Amino acid sequence: MWFCSRVLFCFKVIFFLEVEKEEAIRCRIYIAKKAKNVISENSDKLKER
Repeated sequence: MWFCSRVLFCFKVIFFLEVEKEEAIRCRIYIAKKAKNVISENSDKLKER
């Protein structure tokens, strides 16, 4: 649940607060890292089967 609200917050920052470029960049990096972690975790689970 926390992750979802964090992502929504980040999208708001990215799309509506373009003034805060640095924060938007930080959010993009955060989302990319999170997505990579989730994808690699899922592929590891598939390999175990």
